[in-house]
Amino acid sequence: MTRLSAHPEDITDPARLGVFFALAFAWSWGCWLLSARLNAGTPVATNTLFFIGGFGPSLAAVAVVAYGSGRAGLQRWLQRCLQWREGWRWMLLAFLFPVALMGLAATLDVALGGTLPPSPAVGHLPMVVANFFLVFLVGGPRGEEFGWRGHALPELQARWGWRRASLSLG
Repeated sequence: MTRLSAHPEDITDPARLGVFFALAFAWSWGCWLLSARLNAGTPVATNTLFFIGGFGPSLAAVAVVAYGSGRAGLQRWLQRCLQWREGWRWMLLAFLFPVALMGLAATLDVALGGTLPPSPAVGHLPMVVANFFLVFLVGGPRGEEFGWRGHALPELQARWGWRRASLSLG
């Protein structure tokens, strides 16, 4: 496993990590609770709030790193977050394993007598491809991974090692 390392100047005190978690959860849960509250009346606002709620961890990381380490620390952090550390085999596994697991679950469901609902994607392939890339590139990794893996994990690893840090964050 590749160890993510935080720059020594960028690790300050345990309170900084606490602030990160507080900001991440406050942003995300605040948006999601407001989204649920608005659910019936305004679908555009509801969906927008739900979407931007997923950016809580990344926004919290940017705020904490910028405040604690300044512009130079923010640049170091962004460079570290954007490095590709794994070989192509691990990347291929990361892309294909979830698809294979979902396919296996669907196959098992049908084998045990279940039925699969008709796909809303039938006849809408361009929309499915666009939606896949929006969710894959914008929804998940941009919203959460910069915060969890880019900020919290390196700080936890510096204190506890990769095993305990990974288990705690997971």
